Amino acid sequence: MAMSHWLLKPCRMPQAANTQPICGTLTMKPPMPRNAVRGDVRKQNLCLACHTPKYFYIDEQRTCIQCGKDFVFGAAEQKFWYEALGFYGTSVAIRCVTCRRKKRDQSSLNQQIALAKTGLKKSPRDPSLLLELAEAIILYRMATGHGNLEEAISAARLARQIDVHVIRGIFWEGCAHMVAGRAEKAKKLLNEYLSSSANSTQQPALKTKASQYLKQLQSSV
Repeated sequence: MAMSHWLLKPCRMPQAANTQPICGTLTMKPPMPRNAVRGDVRKQNLCLACHTPKYFYIDEQRTCIQCGKDFVFGAAEQKFWYEALGFYGTSVAIRCVTCRRKKRDQSSLNQQIALAKTGLKKSPRDPSLLLELAEAIILYRMATGHGNLEEAISAARLARQIDVHVIRGIFWEGCAHMVAGRAEKAKKLLNEYLSSSANSTQQPALKTKASQYLKQLQSSV
């Protein structure tokens, strides 16, 4: 039987003097606790000279370092991490699912901002790239509290100036003013967007959002 790649990987963990590492057995199948999930040692990215293989997985109670709430690092999820995704066997979940999703979304928005800026260096008057930049900055600001809203407003306005048919620019400029706390400007622009898009069947999601934001702004007065 061919040896798996993880056994060929050199381990950098220091060994204690005068001790012998205990190597696991690939075919060993010890009794499992109730509700445990069987592990496949041959698929695990782990040095057997330093660590005990994961012959089975059980649910683990953990506390999220981001929100502070308790969560369960489930047995099935652990098996997926260590045997399908190839995570090293000592890796553990430190964030709950909700915070992990938020972190991924934030990383995606950061990437979207970077890609839009790279594209604008080559095509500085591309309305689509300008709107993509404005959208990503505003969503990132909503998610994290960081992001240059004035840059987003400038990008949305420029897109509209270049192509008057790009009415999404009105929506995103309105959103930027809303996030910045400029309620009157936000309401004016969001109403303008809804009026401009009234006869269009496109952008139903943005229309819904614009209506929701207007209700929020009006109720906060």
